[in-house]
Amino acid sequence: MSTTLNQERMVDPVLTQFAFGYKNQSMIAEILLPRVDVDSEKGLYPKFGKESFQIYHSIRGLTAESPFIEIGSSTDDYILHEHSLNAAIDDREYQESNWPIGVEQKKLNALLGNLAVEKEYSVASSVNTATNYGASNQKILDGTAGKKYWSVYSGADKGDPIGDINTAKERIRTMTGQYPNIMELSAIAFAVLKEHPDITDRIKYSQVGIVTVELLAALFDIPKIVIGRSIYSDGTTFYDLWEDNAILAVAETGIEVPCFGHVLNRRGYPRVTKYRLETRKSNVVNSSELYSHVICSWDSAYIIKDVKSP
Repeated sequence: MSTTLNQERMVDPVLTQFAFGYKNQSMIAEILLPRVDVDSEKGLYPKFGKESFQIYHSIRGLTAESPFIEIGSSTDDYILHEHSLNAAIDDREYQESNWPIGVEQKKLNALLGNLAVEKEYSVASSVNTATNYGASNQKILDGTAGKKYWSVYSGADKGDPIGDINTAKERIRTMTGQYPNIMELSAIAFAVLKEHPDITDRIKYSQVGIVTVELLAALFDIPKIVIGRSIYSDGTTFYDLWEDNAILAVAETGIEVPCFGHVLNRRGYPRVTKYRLETRKSNVVNSSELYSHVICSWDSAYIIKDVKSP
């Protein structure tokens, strides 16, 4: 009896374990929006508002009933989408290799890299869009008063990164009751910021003497700063995924904790399968992920766009 392709596909435990251990240090999507594993491809996730900060009249008189309040958050729907890529390994590639599993891992590594860039692109495209934020949770620099480019280091048009970042911190606090615990700097923004005289003047007497991520975190009193170094290509040109922006946010690992958002991942993924494709005299390695990213509160983040002058 013939078997179907799905029956022929077998989950490869060795390669799947390799996929679980895969890390690309340049990818920050799951740091800004921490990953949460879920057990269903469809479901509800919490969206947070201002309910936790409301003052209620809680005084109770003798024999009176205590007032009731609504506890919890509103919810929205999520749907996970499968992202899957194949790579064929020709029989002759196995013959030329002294370590067959190494050939498969090399192909799998390429698949994982492509899938990671796609995930990074999906998250970056969403959180880099200023119109997704409230009008008071964004600042688009254009060289005008109060919106000077960080890349201008002197004169009347000198940028004010310290002032801009402090404004962002206070805005998040007034909207959520929390200061941001993470700041994403694109590679361009980091390069501009670490040469700014307002920054270098404050750290010139430090033991290191150069601007590091750790020194910036201490300077701005933000527990974690990550640099978005990822790039992508449209086939001809390379682009910075994180553009020339800075994003401050409240990032939390728990799904029920008010925060910016999450990458929701189907438990048990990524998953790696192998099958035989005789018409190509090849084994095929397939890597699949099942995820979606969700924003729980745009109030929990602030974007500073276009920090480098054109």
